[in-house]
Amino acid sequence: MSMQRLPDDEYDKNHQLDISKLHPYLFSEDGKHRDLSATVSAQNEVIKDLIYKVNKLQKEIERLKESNHN
Repeated sequence: MSMQRLPDDEYDKNHQLDISKLHPYLFSEDGKHRDLSATVSAQNEVIKDLIYKVNKLQKEIERLKESNHN
């Protein structure tokens, strides 16, 4: 779904996905799209983990700032 063109009547054409500019790896030898769902799923899990860690560090920074002001 992420590589399908969005319907013209739902979105401005400037926001359509132009697949002609995508990396050639995304296309198999027969010209069809590769199934990258496993790759995307793995990346999503990594991103979730990074967001969790950033949020945790941000809370620690806020706690340290607060303790330095007291």
